[in-house]
Amino acid sequence: MRDETSYRNIWRIAYPIIVGSISQTVLNITDTVFVGHLGELELGAGALGTLFYLTIMMVINGFTIGNQIIMARRFGEERTADIGRTFASSILVLFAITTAVFVAVKLLASALLPTLVSNAQISQLVDGFIQYRIWGIYAAAFTLLLRSFYVATANTRVLIPVTTTTVGLNIVLNYILIYGKLGLPAMGFNGAALASVISELVGFAIIIAYTIYKKYPRAFGLFNIRRFEPQIVGETLRIASPVMLQHLISFSAWFVIFLIIERMGERSLAISNIVRSLYIAMMVPIWGFAEATNSLVSYLMGEKHFDRIALLVKRSMLLSFTSVILVVAAFYLLLPQIIGFYSPDTSLVADTIPVAKVVMVGATIMSLGFIVFMAVSGTGNTLTAFGLELSDITLYIIIAFVLVEYAHINVTNIWFVETFYAGYMLLVCSLYLRFGKWRNKVI
Repeated sequence: MRDETSYRNIWRIAYPIIVGSISQTVLNITDTVFVGHLGELELGAGALGTLFYLTIMMVINGFTIGNQIIMARRFGEERTADIGRTFASSILVLFAITTAVFVAVKLLASALLPTLVSNAQISQLVDGFIQYRIWGIYAAAFTLLLRSFYVATANTRVLIPVTTTTVGLNIVLNYILIYGKLGLPAMGFNGAALASVISELVGFAIIIAYTIYKKYPRAFGLFNIRRFEPQIVGETLRIASPVMLQHLISFSAWFVIFLIIERMGERSLAISNIVRSLYIAMMVPIWGFAEATNSLVSYLMGEKHFDRIALLVKRSMLLSFTSVILVVAAFYLLLPQIIGFYSPDTSLVADTIPVAKVVMVGATIMSLGFIVFMAVSGTGNTLTAFGLELSDITLYIIIAFVLVEYAHINVTNIWFVETFYAGYMLLVCSLYLRFGKWRNKVI
């Protein structure tokens, strides 16, 4: 890899991830639009169902990002064989983690949700959604593991056809299964969950077929799981465990925020689901540049080029900020029309507009904050990154709870906590990169 810190190289790694994120965002928007036309109740339940599933998936996602950090470091050290050993050793661990999550959801979700969600109808809808959605977790988990391999080795182009095919199929299946087209029964809310499961299976089939076709299993020894290596597994878990906890707590916090909002009423929850969808869309560029930064920081650490990391982070921040500003500006100009796609209810659209404007501020600050956070994680100091994130989330939830329960603020003002969350992350992670002892981290 030449001139790892150049704008061109950052973009080369980031743009396939951004394209994938755009595809996922289109899917998220169409999911919300399809469900929104079923009714306000379903729109609110869609937010909780999706966040519940994403929260449990973050345990798995955190594990694969831990793998990505290690494999990127080995790539920088030019230890190709150790990339395969790390990947192969993680297969059985990932299967065990995924099985534990699957069993826990099947056994506990139906009993847990009524204690968390105050509205019985919404609770029932969310439970039905989750019971369908969880069947796709194995395909999603191993797709993420393969994705971590491609990001770590700066070979992200395959992610474009995988993601776009998966998303395109999901949109078509959503329309067919939710509304009962082509002679099939209308499944309503649960149709969205089943569509996602089928699409995830197809996506996994594509990425595994591509991997075999390119002969990466032979070149890297990716699937050589005949010998269990406890040392490598221990190393992987040492790096990955804080990332798993960080991702779990991060999305759990968002789930908790939505539970707090759910107690404000169906209208507030419906507004927040639309805003969540828009917020994710505004942040599309961030994911690509953040993952590129994470991988490149780990690569530079492997090459012992510590002095080039600050330049890399600054350039990634500039690319991320500029991209998000362009997206936010486009959304601002067309905001009433965009929100109108989600629901035919004109009063709901009018109530959502001021909340959407609030999250535009949060997305802009997050374009900087998440880059520096992923840079901290890329150094291999994942326990430190977890501690910084935990302090941010703790304050985030406390502030939201106090504002709703004691200040009785409305749904527009509650979304200002996203601005605090992003600003705090930017501050503490920047201070750590400037003054922290991370340069000698060995993994």
